Formats: sequence, structure tokens, C-alpha cells
Amino acid sequence: VALKVEDAGLATFVLSYLLLLSSTMFGVSGLIRCYKDGIFSGKELAIHLIYAREFTGEEPAQIVTDRLNKEYYAQLANENQVYEERPSKAQMAYIDAVVSGVACRAEELNAIIQQFSIGWDVSRISRLTITIMQLAIYEISYLEDVPTGVAISEAVRLAKKYDGDDTGAFVNGVLGAFARSL
Repeated sequence: VALKVEDAGLATFVLSYLLLLSSTMFGVSGLIRCYKDGIFSGKELAIHLIYAREFTGEEPAQIVTDRLNKEYYAQLANENQVYEERPSKAQMAYIDAVVSGVACRAEELNAIIQQFSIGWDVSRISRLTITIMQLAIYEISYLEDVPTGVAISEAVRLAKKYDGDDTGAFVNGVLGAFARSL
């Protein structure tokens, strides 16, 4: 599983989430299987694919097929540790669902980002940060098995990783405001 937790409070939160998710999705043995399958590490791959679509214009199914084929994927492993291990079947199901879902609902997701980015010109927000927020909003709105707090926490983590701590705070504010509006 590609999950590195350095903060004890976050570790407790993540474990609680895994227990909740596994019990609702997979039953008693679900925690072990969910953790082993690494569903959550598929999120970063999904971000990469959604982001790449912005530049290539490829159809969701095509970009997933092209980018995750064995030869191309092996080349990517040299560039980014996210690609060191091939996605599991569970990760692939998640990736297929969210890449397609975000593509189909991009206008709606962007309108939500615009609505809750109070005082910000959306054109000044990096495309990667918008992609991260699109995925989190999609998860909150359409994936019942992803708790709102986890979608927000993962989005903040990824925003900090790719765009810095200030961006993480911004993403937290936008997504928190959206979640409170539901």
C-alpha cells in the first residue's frame, strides 16, 4: 500500500476510515483485503490521469488503457514512485470509475470549485490543484464508500505534495465549505 503516515493523529484517522470503509464495503475481513488491495493508492494515479486528460483531450477509457499498459507504465516508474507497482484490480476499478466520472461531470465540478473559491480567480489556480479538487468533489458527491473527511484529507495531502502547504490550506477551505453546504 502506498500510504505513508507521519502524524499519529492522521494515522488514527486513516485507520478509523479503513475500518469504517471495510466494514461497509467488504464485511469483517474487509480491512485486511482493502488495505492489501491498496484502493487508496489508486487515487494518486487517478489524479495523474485526470490531469493528463486536460492536455491530451483523450477519452477517459483511452487514457486509462494507454497510460496503464505494461510497457508505458514501466517507463513511468523511472519518473515517479507512484508508478512503481501496477494497480490492483480494485485500484483499476476505482481509477476507471473516477477518471470517467470526473470527465463526464467536469463542468459541474468546475462550477462548484468556482462557487466555493471565494475571492479567487479560478484561472489563477493551478490545473493540478483544480484536478485534485475535482476528484475530491466527485468522491464526496458520487462515491458513497468514500467519507467526506477522507476525500478532503487526501485532497489536502496531494495538494501539499504537488503544490505546497499554502495550496493545501486553500484546498481544505474550498472543500470544507463545499462539504458544509451539503
